Amino acid sequence: MKWGLALGGGALKGAAHVGVLECLLRAGLAPDVLVGTSAGSLVAAMAAGGMTPREMAEAAAELTADTLLDIRANALSLAYIGSRTMLEVLGVRSRFLRPTPNGLAPGRKLLDWIRRTLPERDPDRLRQSFAAVATDLHTGEMVLLGSARHLPLVAEPGVAAVVARDLAAAVRASSSIPWLYAPARLAGRMLVDGAVVSPVPAYAARLLGADVVVAVDLGRDDGEPEEVRGIARTLNRAIDVAMRRLSDFELRLYADLVIQPAVGRVPFTDVRQIPELVRLGREAAERALPAVEALIRRTAPPRTSTGTSP
Repeated sequence: MKWGLALGGGALKGAAHVGVLECLLRAGLAPDVLVGTSAGSLVAAMAAGGMTPREMAEAAAELTADTLLDIRANALSLAYIGSRTMLEVLGVRSRFLRPTPNGLAPGRKLLDWIRRTLPERDPDRLRQSFAAVATDLHTGEMVLLGSARHLPLVAEPGVAAVVARDLAAAVRASSSIPWLYAPARLAGRMLVDGAVVSPVPAYAARLLGADVVVAVDLGRDDGEPEEVRGIARTLNRAIDVAMRRLSDFELRLYADLVIQPAVGRVPFTDVRQIPELVRLGREAAERALPAVEALIRRTAPPRTSTGTSP
């Protein structure tokens, strides 16, 4: 029996995954399959490469706002991008107007940080079955990025398995938040954040052979809803609602147990909150630990004796 851990997206909130892993590993519960979307793909890749939760937390402490969001634009160019975006949305075309970039940030600093941080960049050398989940912007497929020996041999409808040679590039592709980061180009595909099609990749964990799936969902927000005012908040709220519905549907179908750290809302570049997010993840896993242990024991095959009684 294999059990898998599906780590969902959540940008900086992904630090909570570190606390979840810390609790599970301390209890002797190491997953056989690790699958991640966006920030979850980074933590899953770290774990599959042999990094301890303590090492992950220390690495996360080195993150800066500039690393996460390497925008090199002045106020005038940002104003142009904003006005030009509105014209593009309205379908206004003119040969006198330059098109907007595919993302506000190129994400090169983030990719460099991922490369420096990952303990292993060759997917073939990972300790556990692993996949990073991305979205093909052209076909709409869910794309599983990983080693040929871990990816499913026969792809399901709407799913593509792509062999990744560079684990850092796979994680960066999985983390390409639309409009914020420029899409990543891998294997002839234009890839954006996996959360577009699978915010919490329980289905992908099943495709990689997990018989039991424990999912970590960072998208639940039980606090008071923010007032929806302005174009940006309206758009973000609409996207949040769509992702929440998509995530709930996938978790009902493919997850056996869901851990939901109470992370609430976290500003994208507020790296000071990382220690607190790790703590919240650890506490959520501690509360769920009896259920996780019971689930794995209940579904594990019975042990058979290979020796003889004295």
